[in-house]
Amino acid sequence: MNRTIQATVLALGLLGVANASGPPSSVETETLRQAQAIELDGLIEPFKDLNIGAQVDGVLADLLVERGDMVLRGQVVATLESEIERAQMQIAKARAESTAQLDSAAAAVKLNRQRVERTRKLYEDKVISEGALDEAETELELSELQLIQAQENQAMAKLELGRAETLLEQRSVRSPISGVVVERYLGPGETVYRANSDQILRIAQIHPLHVEIIAPLSVYGRVKVGDIVEVFPDSPVGGRHEARVTVVDKVIDAASGTIGIRCGLENMDHAIPAGLRCRVRVPLREDG
Repeated sequence: MNRTIQATVLALGLLGVANASGPPSSVETETLRQAQAIELDGLIEPFKDLNIGAQVDGVLADLLVERGDMVLRGQVVATLESEIERAQMQIAKARAESTAQLDSAAAAVKLNRQRVERTRKLYEDKVISEGALDEAETELELSELQLIQAQENQAMAKLELGRAETLLEQRSVRSPISGVVVERYLGPGETVYRANSDQILRIAQIHPLHVEIIAPLSVYGRVKVGDIVEVFPDSPVGGRHEARVTVVDKVIDAASGTIGIRCGLENMDHAIPAGLRCRVRVPLREDG
């Protein structure tokens, strides 16, 4: 057995190094320094694991998913009772779509402009007094102000419609991630409080997955972000999978002489469950 293979085998056999309660011995440290790879225990975890709540207080009207269901990001997973908000939205929509006040004000402006033109001509022909012309021009100015007010009211009605639509949308609970429903905490008819925003559902994103590893301090500097590792999930899943190092902790656990390493594991077909233990073979770069 040549030196490289022997060093690798020794490193693969140091199972207790990463799990020991204290720092590795100098002999173990030297063995790891010479090794080309090390095999460590790992834990496969969800990429994200979230408790989903509502943005507002209310009574849960319907829970649209069951435990084990796959959901997509943005999908409505629950709804709160929303009869009042729906009615308010319909009223706001009717006001925003109504153009009666605007049309009436525009017609008044058009009529008063025509009246001013006729009055001015009569004034120039010395048929009527200057006061009559002033009165006609004042009526035109007032109607133009009423038109501006109608336009502003129309704009405000559209803003109110947007607000009503937002309030109604808040009665729908959407999943912020694509994943699997892990747990249902409430059912229809139960009260939801915004202060307890974690009480409706728990959803876990299982593509990709995180593989969390605790490694001996001796490997620090020999594992870099972007390195490829081999993951061997426990039975009944088994098999060999490649993962990529995404995090090498910069904070060291001084008591145990270890560092944390996180790897990203693709799981497009959701064949690997989260929460599974695994073995991870980590190649080591040249020391120094």
